[in-house]
Amino acid sequence: MTDRKRTGAGAALLIAALTFGACSKDEEKAAPAAGAEAAGAGDATAASSAPSADASDASELIAATREYAAGGCSVARRRLERCATCETPEQRPQRDLLLAYCAERESAASARGLYEAIITNYPSSEASATAIMRVRQIDAAELPPLSDYAGPKPVAKDRPQPAYPTIAEAAGIEGKVRLRYDVRNDGSVSNVRVVEASPPLIFDAVALYAVSNWQYATNASAESQQVVLRFDLPDELAAPETAK
Repeated sequence: MTDRKRTGAGAALLIAALTFGACSKDEEKAAPAAGAEAAGAGDATAASSAPSADASDASELIAATREYAAGGCSVARRRLERCATCETPEQRPQRDLLLAYCAERESAASARGLYEAIITNYPSSEASATAIMRVRQIDAAELPPLSDYAGPKPVAKDRPQPAYPTIAEAAGIEGKVRLRYDVRNDGSVSNVRVVEASPPLIFDAVALYAVSNWQYATNASAESQQVVLRFDLPDELAAPETAK
């Protein structure tokens, strides 16, 4: 995807999301107040005087994302564990999403619970929309494999391009996703599955969402179509290569 415009189906993933997704401010204000009341006035005073992390400083989260994309889940986890700003409501959704990605690369079953927690804890966020697509893909992995198809390619009518994931764009990460899918008689798409992605998981959800909303000419039923979606940033936005 070369133009980076958030259009069509991709844009829907960003509805109600802030720069890195968040719960509402009202919800966040209520939580510490309740905790302070339970702990007593002394603890409340200590909590109010404690320094707070700068929610606008996303440098650690961005660095962890780059480390994850480079294949270093262990390094990314260590950075996230000591990241104070990643505990802010603005960054927690993407922090939890990165941790879920690392868990899925080890075991899809264990990651499912983490994705479901993201969906519950951060509704209407980009992270939640991504987690929903990841759960669907985990379920799709248990279905029979797609069959091969040697017939003519269906005629495309509308193929909206995916959005660039917010954190990937901020981190200057590029990638590609290879997907397979079927086309129904009514021209809609079904059985969309990721078969290969680089880096793993970061671009999967927006790619799945976009292709799921593609439309072909009617009576163009075709099984096991394949497409590769590329995510390319302008040179000035791409992350610099690590010095060897």
